[in-house]
Amino acid sequence: MKVQIEGNLYLESDETQYYLKEYSGKFDKKSGAPLYKILGYYSKPEQAFQKILNILIASSDAETLEQLVKDIKQTREYIKTTLSVKAEGA
Repeated sequence: MKVQIEGNLYLESDETQYYLKEYSGKFDKKSGAPLYKILGYYSKPEQAFQKILNILIASSDAETLEQLVKDIKQTREYIKTTLSVKAEGA
């Protein structure tokens, strides 16, 4: 499985685990294959979704606790909505 989450962020899996990758914009000199930065390995997709939530929240420009709480709620809703839409389209 290889699913684009957003922009250059991908969730992939093999027989034993899920992993979150961020495309680096670079290519292997020999093979020409795109290079990724591994953001983490997870045994459950929910763990990867938590990491995605943390990444998006960390990019918040909130300056008050109220703004941060609002950003967290919006980010959770965004992930929920995005996963719902992608699941329906599958």
